[in-house]
Amino acid sequence: MPEDTITPGCKARYIVDGHEFADPESAFLGDGEYPPFVVFDALAQQNLPGEYATREVAQDVADALNFAVVVVQHASELWDLAKDAANPKTPVRPFHARAKALVALIEGEAKNALK
Repeated sequence: MPEDTITPGCKARYIVDGHEFADPESAFLGDGEYPPFVVFDALAQQNLPGEYATREVAQDVADALNFAVVVVQHASELWDLAKDAANPKTPVRPFHARAKALVALIEGEAKNALK
């Protein structure tokens, strides 16, 4: 995901925020240590609905959403690959090479988005 589409210096669109202090009225911050934790959409600049008791659970949700963003960005390539897979005339070796390359690309971009 291009960095310039979201908060400067942030690669992930969805990040976890927690409360700055134990007071539930305190501000949410990226490095906040106190529950509840929320998932923040850096592109929309707003918290998503839902609160989580632990940072780990909120991070799992953010990671899943960031992975989904990467997959959606490659939807047309995945669709083309699926159509080729259904075509009996598609040569097997080039198809497998394309499929492996696309999966590697998506995995690489997803790892970067999860940093």
